[in-house]
Amino acid sequence: MDFLGAVNRVLTNAYIIKGDDDLLTNFNDNQHEATLRIAKNAIQTELNSLMSAFSMNYERAQSIGTLTTVVGQRTYTLPSNFVRFWGDNPYLVLDTDDSERLYEWHGGENRLRRTNHDYKTNPGKENWWYWSQNESKEIGLFQVPDAIRTYEFDYEKDVTVTNSTDTIPFQTEAESQAFADMASRRFVYIIEKDKELANLEQDSQYLTAQGTLMNFISYRDPNKFYGKSYR
Repeated sequence: MDFLGAVNRVLTNAYIIKGDDDLLTNFNDNQHEATLRIAKNAIQTELNSLMSAFSMNYERAQSIGTLTTVVGQRTYTLPSNFVRFWGDNPYLVLDTDDSERLYEWHGGENRLRRTNHDYKTNPGKENWWYWSQNESKEIGLFQVPDAIRTYEFDYEKDVTVTNSTDTIPFQTEAESQAFADMASRRFVYIIEKDKELANLEQDSQYLTAQGTLMNFISYRDPNKFYGKSYR
């Protein structure tokens, strides 16, 4: 499902597109211009919420990230589509030796500067990485590299949607449909004056769609029996 398909599902679920109305074919539709903007925002907000809550399968970048040190250079910019490192306790691994790994300095740069006042200039073989407090996604290395070495790392890529052809970042159509159903309820709570957006997560239809999506992406076998079970 692409972004346009998700918008059409949201507008159809909310009865904005109904009867003999044609589905939108692009984002330049004048008839539904106002609701189109809200539907796009609802989808983007819902997606951002999921991305911030946990790591989605689709987010893992298929290509390995690389970082090549420069002698005397402390900080390094991460890939332009970088969101966060993938996995627990992330590390950078030397491309020529899998046993050479750089883990995050616990406590980050603020703690590092208190324990190593010369961390910005102290040269040597790098042993740790830390988040650099900067305007972009950068990490610093400690010690400051004294030679050229290349490291690799797994990371989660940016899967936000902007253009009509952007893919809704789920592995199956069923997952994308369940996600669009969640966004549909957010859309309804935005446009209907008698609904408070703060109550969205208590909405039964929203919770049903959310549960469906979570069951799809949890990699567990479905229940063998449908309905209630009694002891």
